[in-house]
Amino acid sequence: MSYGFNDLSQSDHEIHQNRTATANKLAEVNADKSLHPDFKSAKLREVQDAGDLAHDKLLSARKQVVASERDKLYATAFQRGVYDKEKYRTLYTQADTAADAGAAELERLARQAANTSDSQLARAVSHVAFDRGMLSLLGDAPAVHELLDFEYKHTLRKAVGGDARREQLANRLRESILTTSPSRS
Repeated sequence: MSYGFNDLSQSDHEIHQNRTATANKLAEVNADKSLHPDFKSAKLREVQDAGDLAHDKLLSARKQVVASERDKLYATAFQRGVYDKEKYRTLYTQADTAADAGAAELERLARQAANTSDSQLARAVSHVAFDRGMLSLLGDAPAVHELLDFEYKHTLRKAVGGDARREQLANRLRESILTTSPSRS
């Protein structure tokens, strides 16, 4: 499932092009033997400043794209299938209060949701667990793990346990996608 990652690739490409163009212009100015050293120094600063300004604008645009993509993934992970928003808010508050009491209480609420087949309570528990970084309570929901993978990749969330934990989560996501995707023959 693609969530506009081409926009991120395009952003990254434009940032790289800006860096390359700035480096090339700096090299040209440096190589120009006809320029007086004072003028050369001013010209180098001008080129560097212009490159930095363009870089800042491109980086800002990339941050907006990352935020937009994260919002889409977040909505997919936690808001799809929520039809009674007031009930969901109440369940989220209940799960949030349980999390305040500790992970064990949130786990108890997760078991209750599973035992009663209450999908909205299960979603609220997963939502709170995600927001609080209680990743062991997330289960194998592919949309949630796709969101986590996106956040780790774009350094919006630090991996608990380092890169090994992030790789483990990414592998679990890939496995769940492969087992739930229709087979292609």
